[in-house]
Amino acid sequence: MQVISENFAVARSVKVKYPKINRPYKFDDKEQRTLPCEAKEQGAEYLMDIELTKDQAKTLNKLAKALYEDRRKPKWPEDCPKPFKILEDEEGNETYVAKVKKKAAYDGELTDPPSVFDAKNVDVTSPDFPLSTGSTANVAFTLVPYSMASNHGVTLRLHSVQVTKLLAIAVKSPFSVEEGYSAPEGFVGETTLKEDEEDEPVKKKPAPVLTVVEDADEDDEPIVAKKKGGKASKPSGDMASVIDEWDD
Repeated sequence: MQVISENFAVARSVKVKYPKINRPYKFDDKEQRTLPCEAKEQGAEYLMDIELTKDQAKTLNKLAKALYEDRRKPKWPEDCPKPFKILEDEEGNETYVAKVKKKAAYDGELTDPPSVFDAKNVDVTSPDFPLSTGSTANVAFTLVPYSMASNHGVTLRLHSVQVTKLLAIAVKSPFSVEEGYSAPEGFVGETTLKEDEEDEPVKKKPAPVLTVVEDADEDDEPIVAKKKGGKASKPSGDMASVIDEWDD
């Protein structure tokens, strides 16, 4: 975890999970899943999860706790919940998962989507950029303490993403293996152009070098995470006791 200031940090070489930052999204109660939406719709935001190492989670927890205590208002609860969840897989392995997000609009004014850069620091921000689960990235975010009627803590407001390893999006086949035609080894499907069509080269636009500033254009408006249908796994007893020691 690279700490830039008391409220700005970069989580380096983290695994990206469920990225939805190319356009605004919101949780649809009817569909019970997150779907694309208009930027000015209630609850519209850019969001994704990042998988932290134990050391990164420990540093983030200390940073969040110190910031919350420094900016806590008189009526706010004294405790600061950890800004990540501890999930356990079927084999009993624990992972630390934090959610980073940014509202698509504040008071009717649209916000800029999170900037996305490649490893060479070229701006590749686009609604068509295929950032996928499992990719590796450096993720910059602002820590924002908040307290609402039913929730409080420190939210991680997504600033920008630098993709260092892009994992290809796998296309799952609905079919089973059959006897018959088999493509030659190394064959890759490609689009066939009509005789009167020409293949136009894709142009990259250079971007200015990412410069980290200390929350100059951010406000302190709290962002409250919307509860989703799924239930997060609870930490095991041993791990919970270890994590609780971080607060000391």
